[in-house]
This record gives sequence, C-alpha cells and structure tokens, in this order.
Amino acid sequence: MNWKNHLLIMGIAIILLGICLLIVYIRENTKKYSLVQGKIIEVLKHLGPRVGEYKGFTHTPIIEYQYKGNTYKTEHRISAPTPDSTYKVNDIVELRVYEDKPDKAIINSRRNILMPLICGVGSLILGVILLTVSYFI
Repeated sequence: MNWKNHLLIMGIAIILLGICLLIVYIRENTKKYSLVQGKIIEVLKHLGPRVGEYKGFTHTPIIEYQYKGNTYKTEHRISAPTPDSTYKVNDIVELRVYEDKPDKAIINSRRNILMPLICGVGSLILGVILLTVSYFI
C-alpha cells in the first residue's frame, strides 16, 4: 500500500470518528436530565501514557451522588495528569444525571459538555485535510 492509500484510509477513519463524537454531543444535549450535587470521594491513579514529568499516570475522580432515592458512584470521563489538578477529594460538584442512565452521570461543566463537540469538529477537519492531501499526492 502506498502513502496515498494510507492517508485516504486514515482520513475516512478520522471523519467517521468525528461523526460519532458529534452524534454523542447531540444525544447528550437532547436527552432529559436532572442536575444533582455529587461529592468526589476518591481519585483513582491509573497507569497511562507518560506526560512530561508525570511518569505516565493519570488521575480520575470518583463521584458519589443521590438520584431518586438511590446512591450511585461514577468515574469522571476526563482524567488529569496530577491528582489535584481540577477536582480534589471532598469537592462538591454539580452533575448532569440522564434519566435513561442514572448510573452514568457527568460533571455539568462547560468543558465536559463541549468536549465531544470540539473533538468531533477537530476530527472532521483533520479527516478532510488528510483526504485532500491524499487526493493531491
């Protein structure tokens, strides 16, 4: 396989990823949800890629919350390179709890809500660039 074919396949794959992320964004913003308060009860340390001086670990907050009389625990979907970069144990956070999946709440922050949109649009742009480059090679 030559470079043109590799770029073409990568471009198509990245465009499909972008479309999937945009679908996630649209679904999350059209589902019914409730806002509840949650508490960071733990920060898990995971082995991940080495990021600068952080020796390859990421830290993910675990959040406990009450919804319709039940107690749930969920893992924040965005990890950080340091254990206290954004959220610390005992922090109170506002959560978006979707009625169809109350065990999968997300922190109701602008960054958290917009992440699929930003990554989706970025993937689409990168995919189109790769397709364009593959066409002109």
